[in-house]
Amino acid sequence: MARQLTPPTPRAGRVVDTSGRPVPYAIVVIVSGSVPMPEIALRTDADGRFGLRLPPGTFTLRAHAPAGSGDTAVEAGTAGDEIVITITPQTVADGE
Repeated sequence: MARQLTPPTPRAGRVVDTSGRPVPYAIVVIVSGSVPMPEIALRTDADGRFGLRLPPGTFTLRAHAPAGSGDTAVEAGTAGDEIVITITPQTVADGE
């Protein structure tokens, strides 16, 4: 018996700083997931927005920008709320 695959669901997201301002041209990657995913990287647009398609499962997305980085967990498989990843400033440890 053939297994029926659920098609990936389109999801929209944005990357913001801790003040809620868009972070343009940040890099977004999938760092972990409950199902195998190819290694991909997306770049946000000038308004910090991005789009991707995810199969059903749970994923952790990470955004990187010169100002810092941030992670968020995403439950995929159905249309959901906009994905928001908040970038927090990177700190340099003493002595570095």
